[in-house]
Amino acid sequence: MYPLELGLGEARDSRLLKCPDVCSDRIYAIAIKAGEEILMLAIVDGNNALNAFRKKVISALKTSLKVSYAELLTTDNHEKTGLITGKHTYIPVGASLCNDIILSNIVKAGRRALADLGKCELRYYRIDFTSKTLGSSGLALFNVIAYVIPIIFLMFL
Repeated sequence: MYPLELGLGEARDSRLLKCPDVCSDRIYAIAIKAGEEILMLAIVDGNNALNAFRKKVISALKTSLKVSYAELLTTDNHEKTGLITGKHTYIPVGASLCNDIILSNIVKAGRRALADLGKCELRYYRIDFTSKTLGSSGLALFNVIAYVIPIIFLMFL
């Protein structure tokens, strides 16, 4: 069994707030080292990611930081999705002109995560919980409401 090391890194850049595909000015990275192998996880606050951008991030992390494995994760935040008036927009991470800004901050957060590597213990606990979700009937109700309310509103104009 290899000793496990964990490192956390953060990159903060106010330019990220101007990116339509990123919902925060911070990008995080987690480095997990077991033996000589290092896994780098980059976390961007946004709604999904373009596959081409994901591949670019993985390649950049492996090349510039010399990690064995890498992955791009998003928080699935929909805060900026659909906010352009009159349009339904879907802008996944990597779909804007901010690619270079996002990528450079991912690498910066990754470097900081590697610099923060330290020994740790891994423990886990099983947590069972019940969660109520909308389900198909709840979604059907919202669909009816979203369709009927604008019609009623237009009738009274």
